[in-house]
Amino acid sequence: MGTIPYHLKHNFGHGEKGLANLLAVINLLAFAFHSVLDSLGDPWRQVRAELGTRRAFFEHLRVVVRVILFPH
Repeated sequence: MGTIPYHLKHNFGHGEKGLANLLAVINLLAFAFHSVLDSLGDPWRQVRAELGTRRAFFEHLRVVVRVILFPH
């Protein structure tokens, strides 16, 4: 690997290894969070049905960023 940018060393403490560990922990927390939500059953399914797909969410987000934040 190349050199590690200063801001990564500074923000994550140990460069590539620290960043990799942080990303692994975030993924494990996301998995645990989704597992807990899936175990809720019907209430969670109702919320997901109301919110729609993740694809639709990110499409709406893309439009907001394009139209509102960067109108030209």
